[in-house]
Amino acid sequence: MITKIPSKLKLSIAVFVLSFLFFLVYTVTDDIILKSPLGQQKAIALSIRLAISISFSTLLASLVFYSVKLIYSSMHSLVTLVQDWGNDDVYEETPVAERNDEIGELVRAFRLKFFQQKELEDAPSQEALGEKTKELSDSIQRAFYRIHLPKIQNLDISLLPRMSGNSNCDYVNVIPSMDGCVGILAGFPNSGVLESAFKARLEGIFSLANETGGIRGEELILKIGKILSKMPVPFLSLSLFYLITKTGELGFVHFQELPAFVYKNGELNSLEKTKARYFDYKAIDLDVKKTVLKMGEYWILVSDRTYSAIGVSHSEFTEQLQNALAGKNLQNSRDLVLNCGRILEKRFGKQILETSALLAVARKQ
Repeated sequence: MITKIPSKLKLSIAVFVLSFLFFLVYTVTDDIILKSPLGQQKAIALSIRLAISISFSTLLASLVFYSVKLIYSSMHSLVTLVQDWGNDDVYEETPVAERNDEIGELVRAFRLKFFQQKELEDAPSQEALGEKTKELSDSIQRAFYRIHLPKIQNLDISLLPRMSGNSNCDYVNVIPSMDGCVGILAGFPNSGVLESAFKARLEGIFSLANETGGIRGEELILKIGKILSKMPVPFLSLSLFYLITKTGELGFVHFQELPAFVYKNGELNSLEKTKARYFDYKAIDLDVKKTVLKMGEYWILVSDRTYSAIGVSHSEFTEQLQNALAGKNLQNSRDLVLNCGRILEKRFGKQILETSALLAVARKQ
């Protein structure tokens, strides 16, 4: 029964009981002194009563002092615990926390609060972490994505964008080869530091291949395919192609949801696409499909990011693009790419151009 009484009530009851007992003993003692023979002598009785009063007052004062000292000692213990927790000792167990009284309850409350606060400080929010990741990814993309498109004899080439600081945008580039050109369109369904770093490495590979020169287009894309198979990053959408200027031979590998297109005389036709949506790193050799790009025909690649950002299916996007270009007699790759950009901006908003990547290549006399 007594153990269930709170500490603050125990202290009050103890002070009351002891004070009452002191007063009772003092009263009884005073009566005894007054009725005793010594009490008849006023001088002696007064001295004795005064001494007893001082003694009981001292005892009562000592009791109060001891109670106050206990309170201050408890407060000092709490301050010490708080200071220890501030020095990263919040995870250490303490015997005070095991007490079944107000002090123990207060210690546990402090400990829980400090634990929660440290967890919040040590673990940044998912939103803040995502923002930092996006900022870093964008900075990587901004650093490498500066395409300097070379002039290649008897080829008409345009691409979009030339510069990009948005990590959601796919990488697109075209470089000359010994017999024509080699192009790439690569990206991922999600943006991140790893994805941006991979695209930066692709830029490095193409820059090195551009400086090397003297390699046939077909041989070059096979070499690039072998290099990519040694650094697997999942969910890579990839289109690689080569074009021989004299014969119009076009060889390509296509790992995308959107098909490759051929545009001629206001008509946009889609080529049969592979079943694999993402690049197969386990393949020993690339399965290069070949066709012939005739004079007046444009080879077009559009990144999967374009239709996925809109929120429509690839088949619906293909149909809308075909209808929008139907009947338009565009004379060069630049007009074709810009016209596609205007169509996307008009139908789906300017924001779609921040993540879209387009490429158009044609032979010319």
